[in-house]
Amino acid sequence: LTQRDTMSRDFIGVIAGRSGNAITKELHKSGYKAALVCGRENEAGADCADNVLVSDLTDKEKIKNFLLERGAKYVILGTGHRFAIELGEYLEKNGFLLNVELSAVRLCKNKFLTNKRLNEAGLVTPNDILLKKDEFSDEKLDKALNQAGLPCVLKSINDIKEPQLLNDRVVIKKKIKELFTLEDEIMLESHVKGSDCTVIVSNDGLTIKALGCAYWSKGKSDRLIGFENARSYKLSAETEEKVLTAAKKAIEAVNVKGVSRTDFVVNDNGEPYILEVNSIIVSGLSGTTYCTKVMQKRINRARLIVAAALNMFGLPNNRIPVIGVFCENSCEITEVDGARVECVVWKKIEHIDCSLLLPDLEAEFLGYVEENADDLFGRKLSTHEQGELLNLLMYVIRSGYDYIENKLSENNKKMLKMVTSYLNSEEI
Repeated sequence: LTQRDTMSRDFIGVIAGRSGNAITKELHKSGYKAALVCGRENEAGADCADNVLVSDLTDKEKIKNFLLERGAKYVILGTGHRFAIELGEYLEKNGFLLNVELSAVRLCKNKFLTNKRLNEAGLVTPNDILLKKDEFSDEKLDKALNQAGLPCVLKSINDIKEPQLLNDRVVIKKKIKELFTLEDEIMLESHVKGSDCTVIVSNDGLTIKALGCAYWSKGKSDRLIGFENARSYKLSAETEEKVLTAAKKAIEAVNVKGVSRTDFVVNDNGEPYILEVNSIIVSGLSGTTYCTKVMQKRINRARLIVAAALNMFGLPNNRIPVIGVFCENSCEITEVDGARVECVVWKKIEHIDCSLLLPDLEAEFLGYVEENADDLFGRKLSTHEQGELLNLLMYVIRSGYDYIENKLSENNKKMLKMVTSYLNSEEI
């Protein structure tokens, strides 16, 4: 290998916005350094990347030189921001290799054209109607509403604004005119009632894998207008398999590479409708309902993104999955405020770098919680309670601590038991 080739194996460029932290840590686990490009100070990953450039993403030549100086000819694009995509196109023209197919990214940014491509592949999407600013009239609106029905979904074709579920003609006309100030073409879409779910798909250019069906509603979770009554309920195994198959076919149809997410609504007859294909997904641990639901499926998005990228780049993945082993916990008698009480004491984890472990650990732990919550709590846990359990788990691992059992509420005692039972049953 030449010196430049050797360097390119060391450094990989990362442009990932709020996913920068998770992707950088996964690159480290796989034996690579991260040359991170941040659009602002203190962006996610700036504290752990090997080299950092803070720059406006439109300063393309400056970013190109930063990457070239480190031999980083491979770049992981982990954000779908418009400026990041334009930067990716510039880098690709200058000989850099990216982890995504940019033509597919561009296609998926246009919701109307994406639907047409999916329909051509035999996949089902809600009925949609294209509305053009220079042709819009009351007559066109009435015709569109007759086709879409009420309520209907108003969508920005280029993802400038979030979808809105609307049920009043006057309001719809007003919202359409507002959206026409931002773009020249928009779409109305029929509203399909059913169970909202999402599927993460990995495509390294050789194999397309659908990684489980997560029950999550973007509309309800993100509090989008009109979606407060959206539902996500468990589907039959047969229907889930139909959703997974449709997700893989969708990714093949639009030629998305890397790790993506396809959102569905499945009607009460078990027919899946594709709502959206997200060609680039956020992989940071943001504490949202979406992150929790994905972790419950034991899916580490950042690890998948890096693994798929390395396969596409033709680079070895030197990932070390075992970072450390948890020590036993024990009960001891100690004095607190003059009283003798029984405490649960954890010895600190023997580890190389526990922070590298946490994304995997959280996904595994939430799966464990989902499987065992009924036995311990007699019910499923809320997203808030799952977040509390994660915080407790991470605190135990990072520091080890004494917890006074007789000062805990009954619910917190159960949470503590959930954490300790997991730690005692797992070798990480």
